[in-house]
Amino acid sequence: MENQVMNDIPFIKVECFYKETHQHIWQAMVDLKSEDKPVDMLMVSEQLRKEGFLEVVGGCYALTQLTNNVAGTYNTKHHALILMQKYLQREVIRISMEFINKAFDDGADVFQLIDELRLEIEALDINAVMGHGTSVENAVDLTIKDIKARMTGVVKTYYDTGWPQFDATVGVSGNEIMLIGGPAGHGKTKFVIALMMRLLQRHNDIAIDWYSFEDPTDKLIRNMIASLTFIQDEEIKSKRKKLTAIQLTAILACRQMISSWDIQFHEDSMSIKNIKYNFQRFCERRQGKLCICIIDNMLLLSESPYLKPNDRDDFIMKNISEMRKTTKGLIIPIHHFNDAQQSELNIKNAYRPVLKHLKGSEAYRRVPTIILLVNKPGEYSDILNLYPDREELRYLFITDLVKNRDGSTIMDSDKGLIRWLCHLGILKFEEL
Repeated sequence: MENQVMNDIPFIKVECFYKETHQHIWQAMVDLKSEDKPVDMLMVSEQLRKEGFLEVVGGCYALTQLTNNVAGTYNTKHHALILMQKYLQREVIRISMEFINKAFDDGADVFQLIDELRLEIEALDINAVMGHGTSVENAVDLTIKDIKARMTGVVKTYYDTGWPQFDATVGVSGNEIMLIGGPAGHGKTKFVIALMMRLLQRHNDIAIDWYSFEDPTDKLIRNMIASLTFIQDEEIKSKRKKLTAIQLTAILACRQMISSWDIQFHEDSMSIKNIKYNFQRFCERRQGKLCICIIDNMLLLSESPYLKPNDRDDFIMKNISEMRKTTKGLIIPIHHFNDAQQSELNIKNAYRPVLKHLKGSEAYRRVPTIILLVNKPGEYSDILNLYPDREELRYLFITDLVKNRDGSTIMDSDKGLIRWLCHLGILKFEEL
């Protein structure tokens, strides 16, 4: 099969084939096409041999028999649609049987069951599976329109935050996965809140789908209020100390601004698949906006307990990658460092963030387009004891861009390093 024929049926995936042998053959063809190599019987057989599946599919003789049964390529799309139809039929049967069994469970949460069923059915939408074609004329018109819009500033590529170094070094834009990593309790969530508030205050075309599995929504709101009023969260929620009339007036004045922001909060833990489908619908309803999905934190996603740790990590990041492709939004997963980061050796090395200390599989380092690690040396008593005369260390906050958009890492270089003076209580961050 020629490469062009495969271009005509981009909706066909490996799982569309019922037989495992056919899945291996199609995957070999996809791999060849991705490497811009010719897709013919000789190349496919060699690719299968390289991957160790040639004998599994029946050898070169089986491939020859398959090609002998093909009269021509003029009906390829028609046959591909039949293949897709059969795949969808199998999926409908699978989903139906699965949810019939779940529905007979008296202990099942029926509302959650309905939501899960709806998500599964929506994922089978033939338009979503196959995508929508466009003519070359329309494609050219859209491209020219986009170029003109960018020249006149109608379309935003990057969204400024007002932090000069951050905007120049990191930048905020759509179609990105910006992973924020760091040790537990070092202000990752508060930094993200401060970042979102700066965007929301400067741009009226920002929409945020916020999954906060660690902090309740009211705590997030109190942090936003603290940033606007300089009244710390501890003061706002304290039962022992009453707010003054001036403080209460300042807090109430924040209501209109915060209420005007396009934010949707979720507290209950859910699976990454549910988040993916939720965010897709969120973006569909907000055309023309930069849609941002915040997942805080990755360790609290409710994935299957039967998945092995590395399989779980790979599954999560695979779905996040799909989210980026289907929504063109900005995905911000928040993730922790492992325990090794807080070892005695790292205490002596002044706590510079280290990429390898992210918890989990290699997928957490491979999939994101941007990785920003944060650290707060003042959270360690050891380093404060080493420098008792350096009071500013208590307010030092570090962000380190260790992976940028072109895939390169800039670790051990000061290019991606930004030092801040911060007051986490009121989410005040000032670049040094």
